[in-house]
Amino acid sequence: MEALGIELYSILIYIGGTGVLLVILGKLLYNPVNTFVEKRQQTIASKLDEADRIKSEFENKLIEMEAAKASAQAELKAELERMESFVSDKKKELVAEMEAERTKVLEKANAEIEAKKAKLLSDAEGQVLALMQKIILEIVQNKVPADVIEASITDAWKNYKN
Repeated sequence: MEALGIELYSILIYIGGTGVLLVILGKLLYNPVNTFVEKRQQTIASKLDEADRIKSEFENKLIEMEAAKASAQAELKAELERMESFVSDKKKELVAEMEAERTKVLEKANAEIEAKKAKLLSDAEGQVLALMQKIILEIVQNKVPADVIEASITDAWKNYKN
């Protein structure tokens, strides 16, 4: 090998230098890089675990919120039904009150009409009687006393009225 320019001593120095270089690089570079990589792997694993935990918490909260939403919707629906029932009952009550008031007003109006009718008839009757007295007195020409004529007319009016 010497003919090729390769000496055993040179090979041993190259191998020794390479070994020393590997030991130095291993101590100075490989161990710190390996430690850094292991720490990074642990950090990533812990972050993934934390992300899974947060995801499961989020899913649980989402389920709780959906349950609360469903509960709130059910409560709102029940409240809406109660309010509709209340409004319906109040409507019926108000209609009944309005009908009672309308009946009362109509009865009062009918009573007033009947009273005015009776008064008008009474006034008309009095006017007719007075007119008849004047006419009969005019006809009889004051030969019969006025009291007798008035009494006769009143009696006759009562007989023919009924």
